[in-house]
Amino acid sequence: GTSSYTGGTSVSQRYYGSDTSSTTSTTYYIPSTLRSVTLTGGNILYGAFYNCSLLTSITIPDSVTSIDSYAFYGCSSLTIYCEVASKPSGWDSNWNYSKCSVVWDCNNTDIASDGYIYYVAENGIRYSLKEGKATLVRQSANLSGDIIIPSSINYNGSSYNVTSIGSSAFSGCRSLTNVTIPDSLTSIGSYAFIGCSSLTIYCELASKPSEWDSNWNSSGCPVIWDCNNTDIASDGYIYYVAENGIRYALKEGKATLVRQSVNLSGDIIIPSSISYNGSSYSVTSIGSSAFYGCSSLTSVTIPNSVTSIGSSAFYGCRSLTNVTIPDSVTSIGEKAFYECRKLKVLTIGDCVTSIGSSAFYNCSSLTSITIPDSVTSIGSSTFYNCSSLTSITIPDRVTSIDSSAFYNCTSLTSVTIPDCVTSIGSSAFYRCSSLTSVTIPNSVTSIGSSAFYRCSSIEEVNITDIEAWYKISFSGAYSNPLYYAHNLYLNGELVT
Repeated sequence: GTSSYTGGTSVSQRYYGSDTSSTTSTTYYIPSTLRSVTLTGGNILYGAFYNCSLLTSITIPDSVTSIDSYAFYGCSSLTIYCEVASKPSGWDSNWNYSKCSVVWDCNNTDIASDGYIYYVAENGIRYSLKEGKATLVRQSANLSGDIIIPSSINYNGSSYNVTSIGSSAFSGCRSLTNVTIPDSLTSIGSYAFIGCSSLTIYCELASKPSEWDSNWNSSGCPVIWDCNNTDIASDGYIYYVAENGIRYALKEGKATLVRQSVNLSGDIIIPSSISYNGSSYSVTSIGSSAFYGCSSLTSVTIPNSVTSIGSSAFYGCRSLTNVTIPDSVTSIGEKAFYECRKLKVLTIGDCVTSIGSSAFYNCSSLTSITIPDSVTSIGSSTFYNCSSLTSITIPDRVTSIDSSAFYNCTSLTSVTIPDCVTSIGSSAFYRCSSLTSVTIPNSVTSIGSSAFYRCSSIEEVNITDIEAWYKISFSGAYSNPLYYAHNLYLNGELVT
């Protein structure tokens, strides 16, 4: 259809209007879950299936007389089955610009023009078959969970030994968690697992064969060699997926939540400890990018055993509404809750000492937050575009408010800067358009450029020491809140 929706791939289709010297375009949307298409006739227009990277097969009848250029551009997993024996003259020279595999005369043969048979097995794995050998070729990016690659497969009564994984075969399979590679595999191409951010690779071989490309594991996925006899990866960790789908790295009695499958959804309760093979592991940290892109995650309960939340831990969790950070946590990494647009309620425990830059960037539904007294600095862009934030308490131990810390917090009405702050960074309160009053302590010695730019509702600036106010180093007119307020109050009395 022509309306956008979650899970749709946008396609811009071009066609001729009344003036055939120019074209008109319409954007429509194809389901991202679409895998196979059989056409019944008509023409295929410019870019008709543009970037449908999950599409694996399309059958084109002999009644199709015209295919415009770039019709299958970016369809990296596609095999095209054509009833005609060769390309008709009415098909554009760039109809198959991305060089998808093509099977001509598909009613009478299954062999593509490159001499291979392309076959999708029951478990969704795609192979090219030739001369008794099978290669894993470009896979659908929606492959998920655990995959065991067999040493051989059967097709139409013939057996094929699985000997290789092609270049970029599993590129972008972000929900793939485990792949087991048999010892029959003699070749793996470059970037075979690039972008497989949740993956652990289990190899029956004891070490990498020389025939495998040097960049076969360019993304640095954990690898367990000799997997039939050990479960410890080459980095010393055991990688374990619990029954609820949460993935951990285990070592020396401690467990870290590592990169999760992006299709985790709903409410998740993280346990304080887990058991694996009879041993107990205390859950102590949420690793960098652990829940990155888990857009259907709605709430997370963090146990008191966790002491740190890594950078980008919940980056892009756009359905996340509620998080409680326990007192055990001492640090929140940069971009930890970046783009958590539905996050409304956030409680930070009393032991957090550092909040990384951009930690709550664009959390546009966040209405209030209490920063504990243990925090000593507010990093750059920490609350950037938290446009629903109406109030905030900055603790007394904070010594600096970095650049763009409260940029575009358009609902913030007042702010009191505590007595230990010595500097306010550039654009710190940029476009806080509802801000009506500001209290600045004697400790502040510098205010960066545009710190209060477009804070047009400020009515009053409150200070307690006129000499300290005069000593502040302002970086331009917009760094001074009096640019808009015009009213300076000393100990509650208007300065005239």
